This record gives sequence, structure tokens and C-alpha cells, in this order.
Amino acid sequence: MERIRVTRKLNRIKDPKQKLRNFNNLCEAYKIALEGGWSPLDEHANARLRKELIGIDLNEALLLFESYHKAKGTRPKSLSTYRSTVNSFIKYHGGNKKVNTITDFEITDFLNFKEREEKWAGVTYNNCRIGLNNFFRYLKVNKYISENPVTDCETRKKCRRSPIRFLLNLISRSSWIGLIKMTNIASSLCA
Repeated sequence: MERIRVTRKLNRIKDPKQKLRNFNNLCEAYKIALEGGWSPLDEHANARLRKELIGIDLNEALLLFESYHKAKGTRPKSLSTYRSTVNSFIKYHGGNKKVNTITDFEITDFLNFKEREEKWAGVTYNNCRIGLNNFFRYLKVNKYISENPVTDCETRKKCRRSPIRFLLNLISRSSWIGLIKMTNIASSLCA
């Protein structure tokens, strides 16, 4: 067992009253730290505690996520997609927001907003959800968050485009009147 001597240079102070005051301050600081979960013997537990108490914000998390994927050898296109998705989320919620305070409601709110404003299809919604899921899964694995908020978010049904609808888009507006029955068939295929 290693002996731990933390004096903070108390033995260099000559005035006994000043020495006692500094000792009491040091003793109180260690008491608060120990009650808060700090361990003088387990540095891994202390690092975990720092992550839980202090946390990181979205900007820092994105930098860590990017460096992880660069070291892993992720394709540049995939990395660009992740960065775009997370940057969009950061722009919506602000980069100073702590990652351990984000809830599934905020994820769903962001996805629904983007779906409405940018008229996303189900596939785009699901791809953005997958990108955010990977980001928050990385944070969970590295103990920055205790639970992935994206796992409880719903996915959208993918509607396959029918070839008839594609052809209808190519036909001029004046020809549509005679093709109303074909439109009904196309909409029943997509349902």
C-alpha cells in the first residue's frame, strides 16, 4: 500500500494560526471530495466521476466523436454525414448544452422539426436518427452519458416510390385529367 501525504506545503508555514487555518481548509476540501465519491486510491473511478459530474458539451463531444472515427479509419463520406447530422443537431440545441442533459424528447423534437421544415421523407428521417444514434452510442460507451436517448425514438415507415408515380411526374399537367384513375392506383400501391 502506497503512503499518501498531502501537505500542500503546510509544513512551510511558520505562523501556527495560519497553518491551522490552511489545514482546516484542506481537511474540509478532502471531506467534501470524499463525500462526493472521490477516491484517493482509484483513479479510474475518479475519471468516471469527473465525466458524470462535469460532463462535456455537444461541441466537445463532436470533436471526440470525429477523432475516434478518424482513428478508426471511417470513410470520409461517412464521417462527413455524421458531422453534418450532429452539426445540425448542435445548431438546433446550441453547442454549449451538456450531453448528459439531453433527453429522448429533445431528439424527437429535433427530428420532427427537421421533417416538417425540410419536408424529409421517411428514409431521410431514419438516416438522421441513425447518425444521432451512433453519436450518442459512442458517448454511452465512453461513459459520458448513462443512457442513449435515441434508442426510444420512433422510426418512420419507408414509402417505396412506385414507377407509376414517377411517370406521372414526367407527364405534363394538361394530360393529368385523363390519368386520374392511374393516380388512384399509384396511391393504393404506396399505402
